[in-house]
Amino acid sequence: MATWLPALLIVEAFVTAQTLAQLLPSLGVYPRPTQALIAGRTLIAVIQVIAAMKLRRRAVGSTAVTLAALVASAALRVVEIGWRLAPTSTDPTFRWWIVGGYSIYVVVAVAFVIRSHRRSA
Repeated sequence: MATWLPALLIVEAFVTAQTLAQLLPSLGVYPRPTQALIAGRTLIAVIQVIAAMKLRRRAVGSTAVTLAALVASAALRVVEIGWRLAPTSTDPTFRWWIVGGYSIYVVVAVAFVIRSHRRSA
C-alpha cells in the first residue's frame, strides 16, 4: 500500500488534535450537539490513526477501518463546516469549497483503497 494515505490520515488526526487542544478550555460553553460533534471528530481522529497503522502494517481489516474512517470523516466534515454546526475559523465564503475539496480527496482515497484491496485479494 502506498505510504501517502497513512501519512495523510496521521496528518488529519494531528490537525484534529491541535484543534481539540484549542477547544478544550472552552468546551463547556458549547451546546450539547456541538460537544457531540467535537467528540465525534475526536473519535474519528483515533480511528484514522488506527487505520494508518493498519495500512502501514498491511494488517487484516485495514481496508474496512480505512474506509470507515474516510467516509465518517467526510460526512462529519459536511456537518461541521458545510452546515457550520461546529466551531471553526473557516471563512463562510469558502466553506462549501473546502467541503467539496475534502470530498474529492475522500473519493480518490476510497477508490485507491478499494483498488489496492482488490489487487491484494
